[in-house]
Amino acid sequence: MAFNKFLRLSNGPDMPAFGLRTYQIKSDDVSVILNDAIEAGYRLFETSPSYNNQDDVGDVLNAWLKGNKIIRDELFIVTNLPVSNNRPHEVEDTLKESLIKLKLDYVDLYLVEAPFAIKMENEEVFKRDNNGNALLDETTDHVAIWEIMEELMSTGLTKSIGLGNFNVDQIQHIVETRKMIPHVLQIEYHVYLQQPELIDYCRRANITLLTYASLGAVNRPDKNQRISMLDKDEIPILNLPELREIATAHKKTPAQVAFRWIIDKKMALTVKSSNSERIRSNIDIFDFSLTKEEMEKLNALNRNRRFVDFSQYKGIEKHPDYPFHTFQLDIEDLDFVIKEAVFVGFRHIDTSVFNLNEKLLGKVLKKLMDEGKVKRSDLYITTKLPPTANKPEFVETAMLQSLNNLQLEFIDLYLIQLPVTLMHDESFEMIKRQKDGLVCLDNTDHILVWKQMEDLVIKGLTKSIGLANFNQKQITNILCNCSIPPAVLQIEYHIYLQQPELLKFCQLHHITITSFASLGTYDMLSSNYFMTKRSRLPSLLEVPEVQEIAKKYNKTESQILMRWILEKNLSALLRMHNSSRMHEIMGVFEFSIGSHDMRKLDALDRNIRSVDFGFLNGFVWIGDYERGCRTKFVSQLLQLNASNSFNYGNTISF
Repeated sequence: MAFNKFLRLSNGPDMPAFGLRTYQIKSDDVSVILNDAIEAGYRLFETSPSYNNQDDVGDVLNAWLKGNKIIRDELFIVTNLPVSNNRPHEVEDTLKESLIKLKLDYVDLYLVEAPFAIKMENEEVFKRDNNGNALLDETTDHVAIWEIMEELMSTGLTKSIGLGNFNVDQIQHIVETRKMIPHVLQIEYHVYLQQPELIDYCRRANITLLTYASLGAVNRPDKNQRISMLDKDEIPILNLPELREIATAHKKTPAQVAFRWIIDKKMALTVKSSNSERIRSNIDIFDFSLTKEEMEKLNALNRNRRFVDFSQYKGIEKHPDYPFHTFQLDIEDLDFVIKEAVFVGFRHIDTSVFNLNEKLLGKVLKKLMDEGKVKRSDLYITTKLPPTANKPEFVETAMLQSLNNLQLEFIDLYLIQLPVTLMHDESFEMIKRQKDGLVCLDNTDHILVWKQMEDLVIKGLTKSIGLANFNQKQITNILCNCSIPPAVLQIEYHIYLQQPELLKFCQLHHITITSFASLGTYDMLSSNYFMTKRSRLPSLLEVPEVQEIAKKYNKTESQILMRWILEKNLSALLRMHNSSRMHEIMGVFEFSIGSHDMRKLDALDRNIRSVDFGFLNGFVWIGDYERGCRTKFVSQLLQLNASNSFNYGNTISF
């Protein structure tokens, strides 16, 4: 019997919640696999010119339609604009060629497969340089491409349009620029890669999620490649004890439980299989549901572990529109970054629950300490109480979770990340929202929360405690009711946002200021959905006065902006992912800025924020928001300090 579970798209059509992905199905196997799938009840089929089998898929679909064994309205056919054709003038022709091969008049959903483009040798082979790197087409214009996608809907060649593998920043750019929001976003999604902030954004924007690679590395081409994608101590998803335990309880397979977990999150998924029995088994997931406890158990398995990163295009991570720099570095990249940073001289690491990388960071740090590359006493680790845990009863739980993730016995500095409380959904990483997308707010009692923070110091779980993004009134309230005063206030601070009254207040009360977004928008580009508009703050690197002073001192603009902060006896956080940039920033200790030039930079204050938490609908003007603390979640992947022992006067992070 054909299955009848659907998700309604924002423009009206119903999309089946379960389908078959024709990726890597060989032409000779297409007929058997698709016939088995249709007989088993599959109605959603995802294809792409890059799969090199659309002709064969079309033959099977045409046979069923012409034989009156199925009607066109029962099918939901998806095709993609591949990275080889990701240019405005190729959007329409690519779809028309797919329709010819699929022998259809229209598709139900047309997706932009990825946000970048590569240059091609021919239809199947991409161009490479002498080092084997893919030749990148860096002229990608998402808005121009989306405009053509909208036109294709009006001509009836596709019923709906969407994106694949875009990050929040890239999606938001389209949403804010064009008339039509994407109806669907296709992404890799499984228990190891849950992407809560991306999911949260899509739910707010009413974008339906279509997921792939639901079993993680199992969806790789061959056994050897699957195993090589896993860390030595990483368990394949199908072998996870939690998954097997739940499967036994429901008399289902681990794969069925993994699929049902996604369905219960109100997302659609596509799977791939060449085995007839497994094809039938995979779709047999609509006669049971997971309990709340079982959902939470699987939610807790998130490792931000990506298996599909387009690494078949060597060097693709250098493309300016490569989408996966936003939230996390993978374990190999993080390992390199931390090792290089330690070698260069950075010692202070600033992270957060919302950075989504505490576990990976803990793993790398433990490895470095076990190998004798760095001592724990040389490191200064900062993490934060997220606003989703900003209640007295959650403070210690959140701290213990961070300590477990980081594999540490204590934190050097623990900050309350925001002065507001947001309800959490399935975990502290996930923000609960109302049906209209507004965040779910909760009451905040700063005094009771601070008492719990003080208890963390007494118990030895953290050496110091502090605040982030609090205003003067909120800080005063804590100072009047505390036993241990805040040691640190972390705020956005740069030449366009100098907050002189707040700085004077903190100096009076011996509260050290640590600044983030020190380069303004430039420092936040890979996570700029914290900002309402990127254009609110011009690049500080392009300010004429900064460029003039940089030329005078024979330094880079970044070095000037960072040195300006250090001259004020403040510490500064900065994001860095490559060795040359780390060495560049370390150069700030080799010079000083004269008083005349300092005054020239001081005069640039415009009281403009680059970080305002603009993506949190309903966040503005609640009681504890006050005037200005519209800040950000996720951005700083991690940040490192330049001194061997912690000294707030010369802290630099990335």
